Amino acid sequence: MKKNNRFDLDSYDLKILRILQSDSDTTLQVMGETVGLSPSACSRRIGALRASGAIRKNIAIIDRELTHSNVIAFVLIRAASHTTVDIEKFRKSLNGIVEIAEAHRLTGNYDFMLKINISSVDHYDQIYKTIINRVDLDRVSSYFSAEVISDQTKIL
Repeated sequence: MKKNNRFDLDSYDLKILRILQSDSDTTLQVMGETVGLSPSACSRRIGALRASGAIRKNIAIIDRELTHSNVIAFVLIRAASHTTVDIEKFRKSLNGIVEIAEAHRLTGNYDFMLKINISSVDHYDQIYKTIINRVDLDRVSSYFSAEVISDQTKIL
């Protein structure tokens, strides 16, 4: 139910969301048994969760090894200048670089952080050169993941 332009989640909604974020292929029958609702009630709630924006989209999580994107680079970037125009220019500079899994604007010593899925250091270097040719930067520090200790997509 919407309240003040916000979707208020009840305990059933939260249970449904937890199930969906663990396995979005869970059948309505199994979900209903787990949550304590009928399959049709679960279906209606899922529809409402989608309509509200609480569920933005369904995705498949792909095995990195199979796609040869098994190297993860974390890149900390300090901008050369900090105007809103420069921030928007940086944002646009990332367009079309499909390897960038996440981009965050930060507080603190660096302005941006990127998580990039790549196949090699050479692959990273191509992306690095693409970015620095599009926008002026003050400092770039790159870190390569040695081991993924936890890789969760869950927020609940």
